[in-house]
Amino acid sequence: MAPPRAARPLRTVRARSRVRVPRPGEDRTAYRKWLLKVSRTLVEAQREVRILKSLTWPDGTRRRFFARKARELPRASYAELGYDSRRKSARMKEIAEALDPTDPLQGILAETALQYVDVIAMLRARGKREFYDFSRRLYGHPLEPFAGQTLTELDLARHLDRLLGPLKDKDLVARPRMALTAEEAARLLRKRMRRAFPGAAVKVEVSRNITADAAAGAARIRIKRGRMFTRDTVAYLEQHEGYVHIATTLNGRLQRWVPILGKASPRATRVNEGLAVFGEWASHTITVLRLRRLVDRVLAIRMAEEGADFLQVYRAFLDRGEDEVAAFDIARRVFRGADLRGGAPFTKDAAYLGDFLRLFNFARVAVKKHRLDLLDLMFLGKVTIPDLPILVAHVRDGDLVAPRYLPPWAKNKNWLVTHMSLSSFLNVIHLPSVEAYYEDLFARC
Repeated sequence: MAPPRAARPLRTVRARSRVRVPRPGEDRTAYRKWLLKVSRTLVEAQREVRILKSLTWPDGTRRRFFARKARELPRASYAELGYDSRRKSARMKEIAEALDPTDPLQGILAETALQYVDVIAMLRARGKREFYDFSRRLYGHPLEPFAGQTLTELDLARHLDRLLGPLKDKDLVARPRMALTAEEAARLLRKRMRRAFPGAAVKVEVSRNITADAAAGAARIRIKRGRMFTRDTVAYLEQHEGYVHIATTLNGRLQRWVPILGKASPRATRVNEGLAVFGEWASHTITVLRLRRLVDRVLAIRMAEEGADFLQVYRAFLDRGEDEVAAFDIARRVFRGADLRGGAPFTKDAAYLGDFLRLFNFARVAVKKHRLDLLDLMFLGKVTIPDLPILVAHVRDGDLVAPRYLPPWAKNKNWLVTHMSLSSFLNVIHLPSVEAYYEDLFARC
């Protein structure tokens, strides 16, 4: 069967009934060209949709907040989206309707397009209660249980909060000296990116236009101007932003027939953040202070869900020992795009801790079943865990290629296999009984 002519733009396709969609078992060349055509169309359609950029508060927001003695809700404002949101949503739906839902790989493309519809609706609702509904749908929330469990992300955060709380003032987690300026941190990270991705043009820049200390784009890492950094911070940024966010982007771009896998699509955001934190853990670059911050974000989201407004969340973290700037930044992340009066926060930050544990459990089972090759496929592009059977089939058939760029801990899984093998037995030990055995000893020390 002949493929759709390359000269015919997808925008002329209004419904599947108007075009014969190639199937993988019929004509491989036609199928691949169709995938490429739809993928390129989707890449172009999503180009203007920038989630975090659309939720960024102006630089002066924090300054004005403190100028008013931190007694009033911030006066957050947002830039115009820069595109016709209704027309953009209609375009995404049109792309989804042009795909064959019975073909799993085309199903990934259709799901990607439809999730952009939710993203656009969420961005249209900035500052309103409906914003939260779309945020939960896209990013989950703290009360979401783990696979096969009744335990939730909030349970994990509270457990770690109890465990790490007493360590706060100990020498173990004494705050290291902030020895590097943003420019110095960028230079150090730039060297590491050249070593990690030889031949790839990965930029590391200093920027004011980000909320976090650092953020990764297509093939660029931005460092927050004016902040100070430690070498520990640079180490985890190398793993988190570089070896996960940048690596999955570059590997996705190498997918000749499905280049949309090189774009940070909303459907893959959660697992990508979880994989990035997993990379911090597997590379031994995550610290107690970093883990503390991930816990704080989940707790802050839950406070806001229960009705706390921006000021209440800000003051709660002051009471927990944070300085004013850190408390403001924690609250700001939760209230980006949200109603500052509380009850409807931005829930993306729950993914870092929650989806880390999902990746951890996935890796545990992969070791037990001798299928750590599947962990490597998580770096093929911007993909999800449920995509794996589809990815395996299409790598086998040559429609997709295995990832070129992998972090060092994934190339050499010696420590990972050893740790997971030992932990698989440790899980059957009843910890409260062990605690009771040692409590008397610790009391006498």
